[in-house]
Amino acid sequence: RDIIKINPLEKKIARKVSESLKEQGLYIELFTNQGIYTDDIKKGVSTFQEVLRQTKSQTDKEKIKAILDERLKFIKEADSNEFIFEHDESHIYKFLAFSFKLDELEAARKSLKDIEGISVSSSGRENIEVNSVNAQKGLALQAFAEAKEISLMETMAIGDSYNDLSMFKCVGRSVAMGNADDRIKAQCNFVTATNEENGVAKAIFEAFE
Repeated sequence: RDIIKINPLEKKIARKVSESLKEQGLYIELFTNQGIYTDDIKKGVSTFQEVLRQTKSQTDKEKIKAILDERLKFIKEADSNEFIFEHDESHIYKFLAFSFKLDELEAARKSLKDIEGISVSSSGRENIEVNSVNAQKGLALQAFAEAKEISLMETMAIGDSYNDLSMFKCVGRSVAMGNADDRIKAQCNFVTATNEENGVAKAIFEAFE
């Protein structure tokens, strides 16, 4: 697998983001070229355990437990993330911060507004994603289409989260998953079935009808 292009966060900007998210008390994961890091794995575990406690469906509990177990296989714990900021060879691609207190998430979003050079989105109600302003899905899709000499009007994007919005705005056919938030669905041309009902496959078949 070849890396065509990377758009990491500038280190000075990444420091500001890290400090801002920590001030709000969120659980933070750093996605880097050297792996996924956190300095408080216990907080991550307790955060997801709180979700389990609030989840009523046994099926959903099992899914969340499976997700947590899978995440723990790949996350590295470090006493401090300082080495990531100090070393030139370390690239920070994304901050992923979790909280199941909506007021904490809203406070975090507000605290990030004054930081230039970042894009703030989310892949779920309980998290915030922070990338470089140049590392959005829509921009990546545009670059890919240009490289392949494909018109964006001939492309289709399928998604279910707020980090998919930049794609929906530039493609010819935008499709929201059936399990997406209503505000996501409102931004799309079509809505397919949920991810448990083979929504992606159905969207592809429908595009060729």
